[in-house]
Amino acid sequence: MNSLLLKSTMLYFICTASALLMMVNNKASAAEINATSLGKEMKLSSKVLNEERFLIVQTPKGYQQGTQKYPVIYLLDGEAHIKHVSGLIEFLARNQQMPEAIVVAITNTDRTRDFTPKLSAKDDRFPTAGGADNFLSFISTEVMPLIESKYRTQPYKVLIGHSFGGLLAMHSQLTKPELFNAYITISPSAWWDNKILAKQAKEKLEGKDTYKSFVYMTLANESGKTLAGAWEITAALEQYAPEDFEWHFERMPEETHGSVHHISTYKGLKTLYKDWKISEPIELLKQEGIKGIKQYYNQLTKKFGYQVNPPEPLLNYLAYYSLEQKRVNDAFTFFNDTIKLYPTSVNALHSLGDAYKEQDKFELANQNYQLACQLAIKQNDEGKEWYCEQKAQ
Repeated sequence: MNSLLLKSTMLYFICTASALLMMVNNKASAAEINATSLGKEMKLSSKVLNEERFLIVQTPKGYQQGTQKYPVIYLLDGEAHIKHVSGLIEFLARNQQMPEAIVVAITNTDRTRDFTPKLSAKDDRFPTAGGADNFLSFISTEVMPLIESKYRTQPYKVLIGHSFGGLLAMHSQLTKPELFNAYITISPSAWWDNKILAKQAKEKLEGKDTYKSFVYMTLANESGKTLAGAWEITAALEQYAPEDFEWHFERMPEETHGSVHHISTYKGLKTLYKDWKISEPIELLKQEGIKGIKQYYNQLTKKFGYQVNPPEPLLNYLAYYSLEQKRVNDAFTFFNDTIKLYPTSVNALHSLGDAYKEQDKFELANQNYQLACQLAIKQNDEGKEWYCEQKAQ
């Protein structure tokens, strides 16, 4: 294989990633931000809840150096799940199975209060229950505006909740579907208040011609009223959900209520982003050319409601492939698109230098190698010495 194509293939299939945890210096009156081992911890003085709350925010690698915007994944029971969920997202994004994302983990004070809808009758087992709508107001009027003011976000939001958190997620999806674009609802407490979720599903969906949303719901080896409630929810979805409401239900009897979170999150994100990666990019390029690649991402843009661009490793891979195939115009289109879309990428500049070198345009090659070197030094890139050694002649 051509050495240049080998380089791009390695970049395409193998991307190193680790969490980038940096201190944010600016502070607002409503929030204080500190670094933790899992991300940035934000203290929020909530007027809605009348208490101090904490968020843990993790951003993708290279966030500080870049200009990209990212979808946001809001995670309930955040302190319990931030580590494994952020790891899953990093893994899936590295393999181009989903976009990189900002993770906002909402930690708990009184989860029974915050995650449960109002009871139709008093239940002494849950004296603080019934604050779900208030908690959703806290998220929509305080958490989301704070995150959107301090981070580069896309207008696409996902909510992940488990158990009582799954109850809240499904309650939000059925009563305030506009708050989030997608919901991953893991072993929800479908027994709550005489299976209120199933009743809500019928009431909210019956007669609707449109209800654009996405929900992926799972259930572990639970039985009894939890299982019965889940079946009733799916029956209502099957009967009343309009075509633009994409829903999935998966029973996972091999999992327990405690273990089901990890695999549910993985499968839920994989399902939500099932079309994110082009399965055979070279074949698509051969059959439809650059136009086919652009059309694919135009369709993703339409689906997710914000501009979706080809990932840098894919553009780089297609550029080197085109160069090897002597399709020089296509190659330079991909190389230049990469620099346009990812202006802080050292590799993009270096790759364009490689392309000019292959065309014996040594002066232009060295100009791009020099630019890559300068950017690598500015970013303190771990490969800066190697980049700065490259010369066309």
